[in-house]
Amino acid sequence: MNKWFLRIVIILVFLGLFTATVCADAVTVTKTVSPGTINVSGSSCYPQNATVTITVTGYGGTVTTSLPIDLVFAIDSSGSMCGSGGNNDPTGLRLTGAKQIIGQLNASRDQVGVINWDENIDPPTYPSGWESPTNTGPGLGNNFNAANTTIDSNVCGGTTDGEEAIQRSLRMLQYNPRPSGEVSNEVVIFLTDGQFNSGCTVNSCFADEIATANANNFTIYTIGLGSSVNTALLTYIATSTGGTYHHAATAQDIADVYNEILLSIVSNTAPSNVNVTEVVQQPYIIVNQTSFNITPNSTVGGHTFSWTNVAKLVGNKDANLSAAESFIITFDISSNQVGTDLEIDDTDAVVTYTDPSGVPQSVLIPQAYINVSSCNGLLFGYKLLDTDCDGVGDEPIEGWRINLTDSSNPGVVLQTNTTDSDGYFEFITYKWGNYDLTEENRPGYGWVTPSTGTYEEIYVNGNPVGPKNFTNMKLLCINGTKTRSCDNEPVSGTTITLTNSSGTVATTDRFVVTTPGLRPVDAQQLHVREVAVHQRDEDPEL
Repeated sequence: MNKWFLRIVIILVFLGLFTATVCADAVTVTKTVSPGTINVSGSSCYPQNATVTITVTGYGGTVTTSLPIDLVFAIDSSGSMCGSGGNNDPTGLRLTGAKQIIGQLNASRDQVGVINWDENIDPPTYPSGWESPTNTGPGLGNNFNAANTTIDSNVCGGTTDGEEAIQRSLRMLQYNPRPSGEVSNEVVIFLTDGQFNSGCTVNSCFADEIATANANNFTIYTIGLGSSVNTALLTYIATSTGGTYHHAATAQDIADVYNEILLSIVSNTAPSNVNVTEVVQQPYIIVNQTSFNITPNSTVGGHTFSWTNVAKLVGNKDANLSAAESFIITFDISSNQVGTDLEIDDTDAVVTYTDPSGVPQSVLIPQAYINVSSCNGLLFGYKLLDTDCDGVGDEPIEGWRINLTDSSNPGVVLQTNTTDSDGYFEFITYKWGNYDLTEENRPGYGWVTPSTGTYEEIYVNGNPVGPKNFTNMKLLCINGTKTRSCDNEPVSGTTITLTNSSGTVATTDRFVVTTPGLRPVDAQQLHVREVAVHQRDEDPEL
C-alpha cells in the first residue's frame, strides 16, 4: 500500500473519531484563595496575606495511531557537540530529549533502536551489535531501559559521517523483528550539529539511501542543531522520504523539536501553546512578587503576570496540556482596602491556547473574592452623673472630654473624644494593644467609677471593648469663719476638724476649711465642731 494513502486514511479515521470531542472540550481553569478573610495591609492584625491558587487543566492527550511505531534514533556524537572545542550541547539535552520521547511510547507495541555516531557507529548500540555494518541481528527492541542506557553512553569525539549513520539506521529498520505482515510506522530521527566532513557530503551521494527508504516506506526526519548545519542537504534527505527537516537553534530547543516530530507520527487531542495571563485588581490587590511558585515569564506594573507555553513545565513537558496534566500557580496577596467580597481579578485575566485543529481559543480565569477586615479596635463608653448618691450613673453628661493614651506611654494623649448628648464616646484604634482611658478633671465633681478617674491597661483587639463608663457626682463645699463672739473679729490659729456621724475625721485645715472631695451623702452626716480652741481674749474688760 502506498504510504501516502495509508497516512491519509489514518488522518481521516482520526478526525472522524475525535473532531466532535475536540470541539466540545475546553481547558479547565479554577481559582481559589485561602484564607477567605484577611486584615488590611499595614495593620497590626494578622493574617494580612492570602494565597491564590490558579489551576489550569488540559484535555485530551496523545493518541497513538492504529499503527505501532518503530523508531531509530541516530544521534550525533562528534566533537563539536561537547568534545574539545565543541559546545553545541555540553549538557546532553539531545540525549535527555530522546529519552523523553521514548518515555511517551508504548513498550507493548512500539520498538526503538539507538545508534551514537561520528565518523563511525560507536558501541554500544541498541539492540547490540549494530556498530558492525554486516550485523543481521534484530534492529529494534522494546527494552526501553536498555535503549536509554545506550543513549547515555554517547561520548563526544571524532568527525561527522552522516551517510554511514543513515545507512546503518535504515539497515536496522530492514532487520525489524516485527512479524511479517504486521504494518508499523518505521521512522528514523537523525540529529547532527554540523557539516558532513567524512563520507558523502552532497545530495547525489544519498540517492541509494533515499531509494531504500522509499522502497520500504521508511520515513527520515532530520534535525540540524546550531548555526553550522547543511540545511539544504538535511532538508533534501527528509523531504525525499516523506519526512521533514527541523532546525534547533540551541540545545534547549531540541526537546520541542523531538516532540514536533513525534506529533507527526502520532495524533494529539490535547491543546497546545497554553498561555496564562493573571491580572489583579488595581490598586487595592497587592501581589507579593517573591511568592510565586513558578516565576512569570513577564510582569507588567506589578499587576499583570504571564506564563507562556505552560505545558512544557508539567507532565511529560511536551507542547500539549493533556487531561492528565495541570499547571498550578500559587502566589500571595494582601490588600490596602477594607471591604467584603472584594474582587481579586481584573477582567483581562485569561488563559489562551490552540486547540488540536489549530484554532486559537481562550478561557477567562474565574473570579475569586476576598474579605478584608479593618483590624480596628473599638473602645467605647458613657459619661454619667450619679444624681442620687447610689454609686450608679443616672443622667448622661454631654461635652465631657475623654482621653485615650497608650499604656506604655500614658503621658502622651493619642486621641481625644467629647461625649455626645447621650454621654457616649468611642475610640477607633488601628493597633492592637493596651490602652488607658482618662477623663478631664472638672472642679465640683468627684469620681465614682473608676475611683481614680482612669481605666488602665485595657486590651483592645479587633473586637469591641466596652462600655467603659465614667460616673461622677457633684461635690459640696463647707466653709466658714472663726470669729470672737464679742466683736465678731476673725480669729486665727484655730484648728477645725470635720468628722462624719461616726466620728471619723474627714479632713482638716487651718481656719478656712474646703473639702473638695466631699460627697453629698457624707455631707449630710458631717458635724463641725471646735477642737482644741485656745482663744486669748484681748479685751481687758472681759
